[in-house]
Amino acid sequence: MKKLGLIGVALMASFAMADYVEMVNTYGNLSAASTWVGGVLPSGSSTGRVDAAAGNVWSETFWNNLAVRQEGGYVTVKTRAGGASGDGSFAMRGGLSGSGIATIYEIDDARTDYASYTNFYVSGMLTMWSQYSEPIEMSILSGHVEASTLAMASKNYINVNIGDGIFHAESLSNGSGRFNMLAGGAGEVTMDVLGDGINLINALTVNFEEGNEGSFTFGEKYGGVSAAGTWEALVAAGQVYINGVVNRRPIFYTITDDGLSTTIALNPAYTNYSANYVAFIGQNNNPLSPVGGLVDDRNWDGGVMPVGSTTGLVYTTGGSVWAGIHQDLAVRQEGGFVNAGGKMVMRGGTTNGYATLYEIEDLRPDYESYTNLNVVSAIEAWSQYGQPIEFSLLSGHVEAGALGLVSKNQTTFNLRDGIFNVGSAVNLKAHFNMLAGGTGAMTIDSLDTVVGEFYLNFETGNAGTFTFGSLYETNSASAHISWMVNNGHVSIDGVVDTNPLHYAISNEGLASTIALPGDQTPTERYVSWAAYYGLTDTNTAAMTANPDGDGLDNLAEYGVGGNPNNGGDTGYAPVTEMTVEGGTNWFVFVHAERSDAAARGLSYGLERGSDLVDTNWVGSGIEAVGSGVLNAEFNTVTNRIEADSEAMQFIRLRVGFQE
Repeated sequence: MKKLGLIGVALMASFAMADYVEMVNTYGNLSAASTWVGGVLPSGSSTGRVDAAAGNVWSETFWNNLAVRQEGGYVTVKTRAGGASGDGSFAMRGGLSGSGIATIYEIDDARTDYASYTNFYVSGMLTMWSQYSEPIEMSILSGHVEASTLAMASKNYINVNIGDGIFHAESLSNGSGRFNMLAGGAGEVTMDVLGDGINLINALTVNFEEGNEGSFTFGEKYGGVSAAGTWEALVAAGQVYINGVVNRRPIFYTITDDGLSTTIALNPAYTNYSANYVAFIGQNNNPLSPVGGLVDDRNWDGGVMPVGSTTGLVYTTGGSVWAGIHQDLAVRQEGGFVNAGGKMVMRGGTTNGYATLYEIEDLRPDYESYTNLNVVSAIEAWSQYGQPIEFSLLSGHVEAGALGLVSKNQTTFNLRDGIFNVGSAVNLKAHFNMLAGGTGAMTIDSLDTVVGEFYLNFETGNAGTFTFGSLYETNSASAHISWMVNNGHVSIDGVVDTNPLHYAISNEGLASTIALPGDQTPTERYVSWAAYYGLTDTNTAAMTANPDGDGLDNLAEYGVGGNPNNGGDTGYAPVTEMTVEGGTNWFVFVHAERSDAAARGLSYGLERGSDLVDTNWVGSGIEAVGSGVLNAEFNTVTNRIEADSEAMQFIRLRVGFQE
């Protein structure tokens, strides 16, 4: 006896072991006993096999007690009115009363160009109604089904299983049934129009098996209204499952809107479906639209605030949720809005050794259009008992009036993707990590404190930015970015790196921004170097400028490692000596070149002349001798000129630039 399976893969296995009943001919009525070998309709433990490629196969307008597997070709439906073959409406009614038999239709066509053919076409209404409460299963393992209208009217008895191929209906008039999107499948389900008055929230359920790569699309609502928001509502209402278990967490799905349509699929980046979080239900016991504070035990499922190894989940789509003083609290927010009308204080755990954690990961990429956490006054971090504090913005948007971080050794802030805006920093004693793969932007509008206990780390692959908007609102913050780099407060992958050329530093007005360089152009690399030294205006930052008056312009200082603000630091000065080889006197000149000169658009050239008044500088007569490694940033290049040919000779190094 065939039973209704919760997940369609069980149905696939049952057919694989079956002995099939064949058709008498390659044409005929599937609903007629005479069509089948033995003169009995295949049902129950017997399944009939159809390959309609060579003939004309049709069906009556309804099935009871019938199990069919179609392995190719095209099946039509007989019209309700006439006796001739043609397309019409079709109903799967389940087994007859008391039979315990399922009505089953499986399609498994080896052809993979699904758009080029149709296996089963219903020009009228495709109805699934369990007349006697017996199971109904339609499985498109591989193939194409088209229907004018789909009506599923027996929620607890209908399974539609989708592997590979296309299931398309022009409209959905009733959704009381379940779709199973099978493991390994990439099939597409599309309902062009959701019928007038249809109550999807209380009727339709969709189950994704792990590893499914398919999609389910609603084209629009009745009357040309956008279907956007429908999938979010179904997920929130518990009508979408993963591996047979309700999963309300939007992070596990990819929901996209295109015009009036909306589509759902599994998000391949998130597969830890079994992760167990305590739900924030609020004072009204509604996790979808809760009301209440995060630090109140009664607002959490089970009546206990999540702490330690237990994490609470906030995925509010509405309601009023607020934050306050957090101690022994671990929260993950995957959507919605949390507000702190005053301060949000993270105090670390009490003496029990717990950390205080707040993590935000909202998959909506239009970060400017929403805010996940708004703290009107300040986010404060103070480890009252020396326990860890960690705040992670993995994806989303945070706004805070200020930062007051006073526990350097216990406080860590992490940013991957999104926007983190702060009005001012009144205390900045913490570690801040820009996470690998992220593009997030951290901005502190006004730096109103020192940065002597603030440490910034970039993980390789991060393409985000960290910005100080100003210093005390009226001064440039550029010196503080430079100070942090120079004094070992900036690291890459946890290793302190004081070389400013390993960062992209830019200044705009009073603001100063630091990032990893990425794929910078030569000009961008030069601008970053100039910004590190606080050269912000067009006069002092120009390559030809000489702000420290030491005789070397900025380009020369850039080329040989000098400091454009310090006349006593001209970089690596050339080394000269006289040598004799084979009876010839040579003047040897050794200079430094950046090891990545090509990427920086730098060129180095030597010229010689016989005096410094009317010198006609030329590049000939200079012999390259060799090169070596000076350090991680510079190489040495050795040249010489013959000293006996002129009574007096001079040599000079010229640094050039080309984008």
